[in-house]
Amino acid sequence: MAEDLKLKLSTEHVVGADDYNLMFNKPKINGVEVSGEKSLDDFDIKSKSEANAEHTEINAAISAETKRAQTAEKVNADAIAKVVSGTAATITIGTVTTGDAGTSASVTNSGTASAAVFDFVIPKGDKGDTGADGATGATGADGKTPAITATASVDDTTGTPAVKVTKSGTEVAPNFDFAFSGVKGTGGSSQVHETVAVTTTGWEDSTVNSTTYKKWTGVLSKTYKPELTMCRLLPAGIVPTSDELTAYGLLVSATIDGTNLYLYGKAVPSVTYTVLISGVVK
Repeated sequence: MAEDLKLKLSTEHVVGADDYNLMFNKPKINGVEVSGEKSLDDFDIKSKSEANAEHTEINAAISAETKRAQTAEKVNADAIAKVVSGTAATITIGTVTTGDAGTSASVTNSGTASAAVFDFVIPKGDKGDTGADGATGATGADGKTPAITATASVDDTTGTPAVKVTKSGTEVAPNFDFAFSGVKGTGGSSQVHETVAVTTTGWEDSTVNSTTYKKWTGVLSKTYKPELTMCRLLPAGIVPTSDELTAYGLLVSATIDGTNLYLYGKAVPSVTYTVLISGVVK
């Protein structure tokens, strides 16, 4: 009977046996079959001391993370309280400038972080297409040709000239009044006269602009303003002779410098004649 059992065990699976190692479907720990001699490391099982150390490490990490979270929460709460209790920021629109076509739009804060002033640059757009002609408007009423009148007045003031224009009347009969002021001139200097006898002596050569003239120098009794002084042959009341007229006709120009009178002629006169100096004294 025993031999028959052994024969069957060699060819068939053992359903039950006293030897654990002969069993099928042995239990597993962490995926490792429980058979033979194995240590805790083989089953990836930590010892009590290792488990306690890992537990302590995990507890320390949890405690540190909890403390960090509590600190962050307090920082956030303080920041929120500061924002809520602070002065609200303001935003103001500053300048709005049109930029060149094709450039980018931009916004610049010319203020501060708490009092922002936004300056905008908006580029010019492309020129649009010509729009359609509008409808013909209604025929307007016939216009009237106005009858315009004007008046003018000048006051007795000096200074900067000015004019005030006042419109009166109606649209078809307007009147424009021109009131001038400050156009009166200031009092001018009185003109004085003296006569000078031009003799036949004292003439000398003088070249002006490459032309040689005869120059005569006379002395005046006063100092005149050259731009307001003139020299001429003795005026009406005294009739010059023909020789005097001929001598005067030889003159080309006359200039005054201080109290000196300079006459420039084409030739030396043959007779003495008298000239009249009329001008404003300095």
